[in-house]
Amino acid sequence: SRAFALAQLFGGDQVAPSAFPLKPELQISTNLSEVVRKNLEEGCMAEMVSLAKAKEQLLQGGLITHEEMALQQVFQDEARHAALAWRTVQWALRSDGSDRSVREVLQRALRHLSRATPSEKFEKSETAALHHEVMRRSTIPWLRSLLQTQTFSLAAEPEAESVPAQAASATAKAVAQALGVGSAVTV
Repeated sequence: SRAFALAQLFGGDQVAPSAFPLKPELQISTNLSEVVRKNLEEGCMAEMVSLAKAKEQLLQGGLITHEEMALQQVFQDEARHAALAWRTVQWALRSDGSDRSVREVLQRALRHLSRATPSEKFEKSETAALHHEVMRRSTIPWLRSLLQTQTFSLAAEPEAESVPAQAASATAKAVAQALGVGSAVTV
């Protein structure tokens, strides 16, 4: 209802929910490693970047009160969604059978993310810089920690200076809090 009130505030027209556009080819996998791969990409990584974008907007200011309140609520809700995605990855790793396919998926993702280096072009894009900071400050350390101990822990990071780094740090802290890790996690 808050989203519709905002839409009406900016658009002037009465708006309401409509049918959810489901694709007819919706595929649901029963393969745990495939579920983890998709969850990691969509629920953990993409969700964390989206959270950081919302936080970045909040940090940059210039929002009207209704926008700021809505964005704060979105940030809190989405932090819980990202935490659920990370809990799912943790559960799957603990449930991994003798074939260790979940562990392999996570190790491949970690190798891929660890090899990615920011290029000059990468740093020029605000979204790319934000993505890099989220991966550096939460995704990579959390994957390492899960693979080593099956728990979430982060090493202390230097104070974030840029707005993308501040947004990524705030995102990591919010999701860690939603995970129940709380103040034990320092980013």
